[in-house]
Amino acid sequence: ALYRALAHQYGCIVADLAAEPPDARLVDAIGAENCVRNGILPWKTVGGATVVICSRPADFPEHSRWLPESFGPARLAVAPESDIQDALIAARHRALANRAETRVAASQSCRTWQTGPNWRYAAAGLVTVAALTVLAPIAAFTLLTAWAVLTLLVNTGLKAGAAVLYRRARRAAKAAAADPAVPDPAAQSADALRLPTVSILVPLFHETEIAGRLVRRLEAIDYPRELLDICLVVEADDTLTRNTLAVSDLPHWMRQVTVPGGAVRTKPRALNFALDFCRGSIIGVYDAEDAPEPGQIHKVVRRFAMRGPSVACLQGVLDFYNARENWLARAFAIEYAAWFRVTLPGLEKMGFAVPLGGTTLFFRRAALEELGGWDAHNVTEDADLGIRLARHGYRTELIDTVTKEEANCRPWPWVKQRSRWIKGYAMTWGVHMRAPG
Repeated sequence: ALYRALAHQYGCIVADLAAEPPDARLVDAIGAENCVRNGILPWKTVGGATVVICSRPADFPEHSRWLPESFGPARLAVAPESDIQDALIAARHRALANRAETRVAASQSCRTWQTGPNWRYAAAGLVTVAALTVLAPIAAFTLLTAWAVLTLLVNTGLKAGAAVLYRRARRAAKAAAADPAVPDPAAQSADALRLPTVSILVPLFHETEIAGRLVRRLEAIDYPRELLDICLVVEADDTLTRNTLAVSDLPHWMRQVTVPGGAVRTKPRALNFALDFCRGSIIGVYDAEDAPEPGQIHKVVRRFAMRGPSVACLQGVLDFYNARENWLARAFAIEYAAWFRVTLPGLEKMGFAVPLGGTTLFFRRAALEELGGWDAHNVTEDADLGIRLARHGYRTELIDTVTKEEANCRPWPWVKQRSRWIKGYAMTWGVHMRAPG
């Protein structure tokens, strides 16, 4: 009814994309990613003019200015944004999938790990150590032990420094809170702040219960619904999750983004694909089991408003709602408390790059797109992105807001998770040591 009324208002038609798909050559002329980002779709050529479908017809005059001259006169048609996106994915899913896999520059992606001299140096180093172990085992053992001890000492010193800075920052925060003469910059900026649209990406995989658990937790967020754009990102071949979504009554501010198949199937690839479909100027990432604080988005928006564009990322604090389930869950909770409340804030204060967590992340969209999003081939895409942000001159700050998630409290899943983290950290180190300066 809405789009029939818009068509009547603007003197055009409602396009039936299911009956008549778009001309793929017209889509290629301006690029599928531009179509997705602007909510438009060149549909067909009629009498020397090109019919362009727009989900927001008030923006059509602006879009028509940058259309190619080969299109001739542009004629307006309207259709829901979801129909436009579905038609684009159907027509150009390979191009969009390839873009999601290769958004990050090859020089900063692990998809080209074999390029450059580093792998040769690593191979030569391994051969040297093996030869030394055979020819002089005592010397080899002594050198390796000394290297391990030195590494542990440096790591312990780094954590101790982070703890000292954390205590100083807490004392300063308490003193500022106790002094009524010190104004609260967040409160000062709240009144004058024009709230932006915030898009939240929630990757899903093999989910059987969404309408109750996930929707209920995200409904607790108190940000205005018309400015909240939650994208549930699901793989095209994940029939279990797609069937669950099909029978779920999702609120209007949640929508599904289906990721077509490709050469790899990873979380960062899915995030890259969904990024173009986001509406917001701030991009957040949650996991399916997350339970964020109700006021979390407001805190993020205020912090970005207070900081300059050099602060491109905010990392929230992660806790667990099942920390008392067993011993492993308690150990996990202690580790996360130290990592997110002491170590990472200390690294930030010392000016080091911050290895990000995989959830409760918020980015300025412009900076994220400048860096090419996430490395689709890295299994710890969050830590890699934290290093790339620092390499490009951007800063990451920790923000005092908590998201609770489920601790991995079973031995074998825990082993697989840790193995993936260690592998990903090694991949990230190898990528960025191509140019360590």
